[in-house]
Amino acid sequence: MEDIFLRGDLSPFNWDYGDSGFIGLSTSRTVASFWRERFAIETELGVGKRFGSMHESEVWAALFLRYSDFPWNDYIYTTIAASTGLNYASGISQEEKARAGNDRGDRLLHYLAPEITFALPENKSRELVIRFHHRSGGYGLVSDADGGVQYLTIGLRLRF
Repeated sequence: MEDIFLRGDLSPFNWDYGDSGFIGLSTSRTVASFWRERFAIETELGVGKRFGSMHESEVWAALFLRYSDFPWNDYIYTTIAASTGLNYASGISQEEKARAGNDRGDRLLHYLAPEITFALPENKSRELVIRFHHRSGGYGLVSDADGGVQYLTIGLRLRF
C-alpha cells in the first residue's frame, strides 16, 4: 500500500499478483450521520473469494467513515469513505507469505478499504463503487505481518 499511495505507483496493472482476482459480496448499514449529514458511520460485513493463482476465501467486518458533501453532487453524486476492521482468510497464499515480512503471513489481518462512489443524483440508491481492498498487519496493531494481498475492485452498491 505504501508503494501505491506514497511512492506513486498507482496503476493496478503494475501490481504483481500473477493471474489472481477477487470477487466479493458485502452488506452494510448506516448507523449514524452527523454534521448536517455530510458524514456517516457505516458497518459492513463481507465475504469474498480469490481466484486464479490464489484460492483463499475471506470474511471481514469493518466500520466506514463516509463523506458526501461535494459541490458537484447535483451533476454526479459522489462519496468517499475509508474503513478500519478485521479480515480473516481461509489460508495464507505464497504471495501473502512473500509480502508479510515475516515469511509466514497471518490469516487475521487489518482490513482497510478506501473507496469512492458515483451515482446519478436522481437515483442515489445505485452506486458505482471503486474500492481498494487491502489486508495488512496494521503496523503491528493486528499482526506482525507487514502486508497481505490487495485488490482494486469495482462493483455495484444497491441501497434500500
